[in-house]
Amino acid sequence: MFSLSKEVTALALDISEWLLLACGAVLGIGIVGEYAKSDWWKKYLRLWQICVIAGVLGELLCDGGIFLFSRRLQTLEGADIAALNKKAEKSLADATEASRKAKVASDEADAAKLESGKAKDAASAAESLASGARKEADAFKDEIASARKAAAEADAKAEGFRLNIAGAQKDAADARKETARFNEIAERERLARVKLEAQMAWRRLTLEQQPQVASKIKQFSGQKYVLWSSAELEATSLCASVLNGLVMAGWVNIRPEPEGLINMGIGDTGMRAGIIVDSGIKIVVAQSRLADLGPAASALALALAAEGLDAKATYGRQHETMANAIHIQIGSKPQ
Repeated sequence: MFSLSKEVTALALDISEWLLLACGAVLGIGIVGEYAKSDWWKKYLRLWQICVIAGVLGELLCDGGIFLFSRRLQTLEGADIAALNKKAEKSLADATEASRKAKVASDEADAAKLESGKAKDAASAAESLASGARKEADAFKDEIASARKAAAEADAKAEGFRLNIAGAQKDAADARKETARFNEIAERERLARVKLEAQMAWRRLTLEQQPQVASKIKQFSGQKYVLWSSAELEATSLCASVLNGLVMAGWVNIRPEPEGLINMGIGDTGMRAGIIVDSGIKIVVAQSRLADLGPAASALALALAAEGLDAKATYGRQHETMANAIHIQIGSKPQ
């Protein structure tokens, strides 16, 4: 895999993401089939169980592919940025050299101008001598012509130097523009890499944060709750961390109805979580118990939010069968 090009790696990453969606769909169909009440659905119960297993395994493999291909894509983008930085440094060196040549050309132009002035002075002196003595003027006629020719050549040389200076200044300006363009490209690549790293990072509740959450909800010790989690590894890992904080606060775990399929055991407590197909973190209470369970749900949502997790408290009618408990839903990470 480490010899894949950037285009092939990006294509493989896209394919892994689409396959992840497909596996999620298969998992969802399997879950619906397992819990459906009609005889037609029960008739193919074995098929639905296979769909659930295949969906979970497929999502695990796709998550692994996404992680590996993303790492490869980051490596390739880092190499591209390094190449751009090297090219920008070369352009800057070329601009510096062009500026140096422009200064040398300017110095040579000044020297040529000085030579031109000297030649003109010599021509004037020759002409003065010629007016005083015709004979001497004839003798110096060739010298005067030579001096004038030298002056003309010096003027032409000075003009050439001025043109060289203008060209060098234009090259320096072009080099500065090219350097600015390469810097802009490098910055865009860096921002894209930072965004990708943020998307791939797992949500976490560290060992240091768990007691902080527990201290803010301990006033509701004894509160019953039911855990629900997405089947994705990232979500189940976060669910276990949140469960630790709840245990520290003295909250009481109740198994979901129907019984959960994900074992979230801490030691030998046998605590479990039910499977959901959702995203984000939601603290849900039954609408009929909003008045008495709402404060505890809000306190938990605020405690998680204070530790950097996007959690919100809400209510609904879907949990009226277990209305005496708060339902903590850990869905997949929102994109």
